[in-house]
Amino acid sequence: MRWSVFIDVEGFSNIYEEKEGRAYHSVGSLINYIHEIGTKLFNDEANSLFVHQLGDGFVIVSLNGARDVDNAIIIAISLMRLMLINGHMTKAAISIGDFADIVGCYPKNIQKEYQENETIKIGHGVLRIFPVMGGTLINSFKLLAKSNSGPNLSLDSKLKEYVKLPKLKYLEENDKLIEIDWLKSDVDELVNIGKELNNEEIVNHAFMLIRFKEYLEQNKLPEVWVKNAKKLLNE
Repeated sequence: MRWSVFIDVEGFSNIYEEKEGRAYHSVGSLINYIHEIGTKLFNDEANSLFVHQLGDGFVIVSLNGARDVDNAIIIAISLMRLMLINGHMTKAAISIGDFADIVGCYPKNIQKEYQENETIKIGHGVLRIFPVMGGTLINSFKLLAKSNSGPNLSLDSKLKEYVKLPKLKYLEENDKLIEIDWLKSDVDELVNIGKELNNEEIVNHAFMLIRFKEYLEQNKLPEVWVKNAKKLLNE
């Protein structure tokens, strides 16, 4: 069993319709921050990250299971705060399940061409395959879909018993998921992450609140989205 974080850009389709360049920038920022975290912080064999893009979202999978869920939470909070600093909102969910390379299930000719080129020619075009699948990807994606509208960080409720972060704050919970207060939780490990990424604003709560309120003021957002977002402001 391996944990996964599914994270995507909030309101991507609306952003794309209004300003295409900003939409592309949001995805570029997210992939850059994931890359930095994976190369500078979670970069040894035991803590390696395996990341796959799905449209405007990414699934981040670890080699580790439930007892390592603190790292999943730390990564998710870091990414959500970094994106907020950069003027974007995200939504994320953390779950667990199996994960496997499924290329071996494809026909031999497809396997051969994929192993040689990582793409499969179809006439003058190409076929790109998604080489992995498993419950952890599906479960985090489904949890994201079940979450309330808004910039939420949801944790699969069955993982709560493994959380050891003493200053982590929760907003709401039920038998399916727990909403984590990613904006105001004092997670000590974020101090080191901020230093390593040269972005220490991620532990500056006053600054983060300003950026959050600016986002609410400067963007056209659905009423229910704003209502749920304001839970993070205790409003």
